[in-house]
Amino acid sequence: MSLRTGVLALTMSLALCGAAGSQAPTFGRIGLDTLKWSGRPGGVQIAAIEGDAMAADRPYTIALRIGNGIWIQPHWHPKTQHLVVVEGTLLLGNGDAIDSASALVLPPGNVAAIPAEAHHYEGGRGQTTIILHGIGPMTTTLVRPRGAGETFSVPFDAAAPRGIRD
Repeated sequence: MSLRTGVLALTMSLALCGAAGSQAPTFGRIGLDTLKWSGRPGGVQIAAIEGDAMAADRPYTIALRIGNGIWIQPHWHPKTQHLVVVEGTLLLGNGDAIDSASALVLPPGNVAAIPAEAHHYEGGRGQTTIILHGIGPMTTTLVRPRGAGETFSVPFDAAAPRGIRD
């Protein structure tokens, strides 16, 4: 399976994992090791923590893993998202093209907000895990789509990221 195909599958699994995580919240610890991850290990993976990310006007919380040296292409979401970096280093940039030199470098413990409709991209340095919270539906629109509803990630050399498209 190509990385591009793997992230297409990840997009479809977002709808499925939303339903799996739609139960009422419970009190207590939720360990990353207890989550049901879908996607490609070493690429991009997603897991529902609470809520249904595809439900309109409902809160959701998901975990997202980005493998070392992976960039998620520039995209946007219709509603504001908040994130916390749990492990690894998140490279978070804004704009219509990946520019690794201008991306924010967010090590574990950092919190960020991504405003509604802000064009942005993410990269992972080391296996990077973030917790995302927002109000659904969590739709993703690529800034430069290649096909209807398409989303994908591309590898880069972690030592010298180039911001390539495919």
